[in-house]
Amino acid sequence: MENITPLVFGFLQLIATLLLLGLATERGTQLVKEALRSVSKWIPWLNFADHRSFFLAAVIAFFVTFFFGVDTTQYLQLLDGYDPELVKVVNSLLLMFVSNGIHDKYFKQ
Repeated sequence: MENITPLVFGFLQLIATLLLLGLATERGTQLVKEALRSVSKWIPWLNFADHRSFFLAAVIAFFVTFFFGVDTTQYLQLLDGYDPELVKVVNSLLLMFVSNGIHDKYFKQ
């Protein structure tokens, strides 16, 4: 049983990674937007219109940083020696701000 647990956990991580990559595509993002629009009819605070999508980007950035361990700050020597958890928060914030900037510049309709 102890050998099966890491395999199941690894398989679940693989499924989560594939879902995240699928949702990162243009059609996946559109599916998420449509699902949120249909849900926001009943729950108004889930309406991510205008600049409230900033919060959705924050959730995704923190998920990518803490769950998958993506570290874009590893090349910044300025952050060497700081608490690793603080560096993860800074990394998440950088991912969030850069992704929002790129989205607003290239994909805003």
